Parts: sequence; structure tokens; C-alpha cells
Amino acid sequence: MTKKLNILHVDDSKAIILHIKKLLSKTPAIQKIETSGTVAEAKALLKIRKIDVAILDISLPDGNGIELLAWIKEHYPAIIVIMFTNNSDSFFRRYAQKSGADYFLDKSMEFEDLLKILKKKIIQIPNHHETRV
Repeated sequence: MTKKLNILHVDDSKAIILHIKKLLSKTPAIQKIETSGTVAEAKALLKIRKIDVAILDISLPDGNGIELLAWIKEHYPAIIVIMFTNNSDSFFRRYAQKSGADYFLDKSMEFEDLLKILKKKIIQIPNHHETRV
């Protein structure tokens, strides 16, 4: 049985948010997609919504996604976190891995991989514990 996922996408680019929402809305196993443009708004949503997967950019106007990642893993460790950023050099990859990222994708080269990960790795495997950074 396929689990219906609730997703939180945090990015300060409205164009990226709209594109991801359009891409993910085609997946029947996704129940709801919440969006946020700031760390503060994301934390507020996480406190009131059941989220299964968080998709985080690194550069945000009021902080950064890796600090948000660490906060999520501290307060909601079951949430699967996918870092989805243009800041994809090895420093950020290692920093995200140490902070608990489950996946790390480069927006400019791995855009379509986001949907593949959700379909193949997360949606079909309800007890996901694999780490791909």
C-alpha cells in the first residue's frame, strides 16, 4: 500500500516553488504540498502540520536551509529531508550530511531526480531509513 505524503517545500524563489508544486502535483501519492519562503514560516508550519518530507533550499532570506535541517532533525527526526539547492559544492554536501540530510540534489542538474526519489525511494518504502547524500 502506498503512503500518502505531506510535503513541505522551503525556497525563496516563487518560480521554483511553483515548478516543484506543478511537478509533484502529478503524483497521486502526494496528499498535500505546503510551501514556505522563510525559515520562520517553515518552523511555524512544522509545528501545526504533519509533514513527511521537507524539501529545503540552502539560501533563505532569514537564515539557511542547513540550520533548518538541523532544527527539523532535532525536533522531528522522522521527517525525510531533501536538500534541493544551487549551492551544491562539496562543503555544503558534507555540512548537510553531518546535519542529517537524507538526500542532497543540485537544482540545476538534478531537478527531475526529486520526483524519482519520491516515487522510488520514499513512496514505495514506508519505513525509509536509507541515506543518500
